[in-house]
Amino acid sequence: MKHVFPFFMVLGLLFCSSAAYSLDIGIDTHREKRIDREKSLSTKDTEEQRTSSGTKKASITTTGTDQNDQEIIKQAGQRMRNSNLDVTLSLGNVFLQSLAILEQSEPILKAHMLTRPRQPADFGLSAEIQPGVIDSIKADLLNKAASSNSPVSSVGSNGRIRLYRDSLALYGIIVAQAYLNLSSDLARLDAGASRDEKGNITVKNLGYNDLLVLADGTLLRAVKNVKDKRLQRLYQAVIDDKTPCRFAGSVTEIQCGSSTMTISGKPSLTALGMTIFSQDGFAGFTGNYKISSGWSYDQALESLKNTTKYKKMAEEVSKYTDSLESKGKAGEAVMIKKLAWNSAKSGKVSLALARLIPGF
Repeated sequence: MKHVFPFFMVLGLLFCSSAAYSLDIGIDTHREKRIDREKSLSTKDTEEQRTSSGTKKASITTTGTDQNDQEIIKQAGQRMRNSNLDVTLSLGNVFLQSLAILEQSEPILKAHMLTRPRQPADFGLSAEIQPGVIDSIKADLLNKAASSNSPVSSVGSNGRIRLYRDSLALYGIIVAQAYLNLSSDLARLDAGASRDEKGNITVKNLGYNDLLVLADGTLLRAVKNVKDKRLQRLYQAVIDDKTPCRFAGSVTEIQCGSSTMTISGKPSLTALGMTIFSQDGFAGFTGNYKISSGWSYDQALESLKNTTKYKKMAEEVSKYTDSLESKGKAGEAVMIKKLAWNSAKSGKVSLALARLIPGF
């Protein structure tokens, strides 16, 4: 018995020690889990703060970009609204320079009436033998022939004069057809065009550059096809007149039947009682365009290229409309620029080009 007690005492002490040890282990394990959880929560809070901060920063950046884009669009819109009708262009101003350029590429314009204007000497109607040397006998003969309205064939080429007349008639009806095409395009574009009793046209809803882009396109279409029946009949009537040509008071003024032409650096032709070709009149059409030089849809598109939101759209539209203009489809090109601008002004993000092609 003396040995039993100590044994149980030992067992009891071991039991107590074991329990105490197990309890300590439990407390340590709980503390570690709590610490791990706190670390996890701390990490999560940091990530949320970082995410929140990034979102806030992105929001601030986006807001700033939107405000900048809106300011650019606002300024462009103000230029449009505040521009005055400050430019007046005659039909010659609108079409002749572009027609001269087309002489280099269009076979129908091979006479080069604008870039190589004829002089009387080109038809043998000059007394100059060489630069600075005059044949006085021929000079006297030409003066007498001109003042007496003699036949051109008496001193020069009647056939070449007629070809000159026919070329002027062709140029005149081409510009007249371009004028009709332009009038049609202005109506389709809702350009706010109005005409007074003198034939002058005021254009309120397009700018200077837009008008010239349209004019170039309508001119190219006219070179390809003069479709107006009245213009076709007029041209045919002029070239069918085979009446011998005569001087009309000077060597620079020639009359061939109902046609009278001026041979000079500024050629002209009248026939059947109307101006067929001059610097400002074509196949009976005259007048001026009054328009603003302070804005255009072309300029508005360039403004959109300076924005973040619409830059890509503006670049795509610009590339596409350049292609249309090169094909003579200027009306479609201006319409698409107009649609692109209106889309950006209304806050739309982008436009699908395939949906922008108008029904011209």
